Amino acid sequence: MVLVSNPNPYAKYKQQGVMTANPGDLIVMLYDGAIKQLKLSKINIENRDIEAANNSLKKTQDIITQLMMDLDFTYEISNQLYSLYDFMIRSVRDVNIKKEIAGIDPIIELLSDLRSAWAAIAKSSYGQGNKGFVEDQ
Repeated sequence: MVLVSNPNPYAKYKQQGVMTANPGDLIVMLYDGAIKQLKLSKINIENRDIEAANNSLKKTQDIITQLMMDLDFTYEISNQLYSLYDFMIRSVRDVNIKKEIAGIDPIIELLSDLRSAWAAIAKSSYGQGNKGFVEDQ
């Protein structure tokens, strides 16, 4: 007899949200993930958990890299966003090398501002989006 454990209901809910989200909501979810990882890295650095901080900062870099890869360069603003994302990745790497908390808040601020803009775009372009998955913060 094979026992199958019940998957985490929250994880299943989140997965369903990703699978049914419109493109604007997916971008907002990426911003949410990057901000969450930066906040976790800050806590981990404060607690001197260097390995966990490193993991959170690497996840942040991966998310920002995904945002870079999703840019559509037929729009002029994509070049500016690319430069901003590149700056953020370099800043995250610097924080990871030095393990200095002071460098985290400016990155969170940039990501939060972009997240707010994308949330507004997603809401206006796609109606209400998937209520419950992407909300204004």
